[in-house]
Amino acid sequence: MPARKPSFTMKELTKGNQRKLKALQNGLGDDIGLEAFDKWYKRTQATPVDKNAQALIDAVEKLGPKIKIPRQGYVLKRWKGRVTINPAS
Repeated sequence: MPARKPSFTMKELTKGNQRKLKALQNGLGDDIGLEAFDKWYKRTQATPVDKNAQALIDAVEKLGPKIKIPRQGYVLKRWKGRVTINPAS
């Protein structure tokens, strides 16, 4: 049975990913190692959503053009049950 085409190219892999692929191919064989790496690579490429960051994005988007955010941005600090927002310096 011919091996299916992987969902990645060798150029887009980092050096660590290339080493992992080579180790799997040496340990499990070329076809099985490639298939195992492909499954792992697909699973790790899904970016998890940060719920806190998404809540901040939603809150700021509701304000629309009313708000001006400087390039440096702001620093949010949470302490003693309070949240302070200060311009970043």
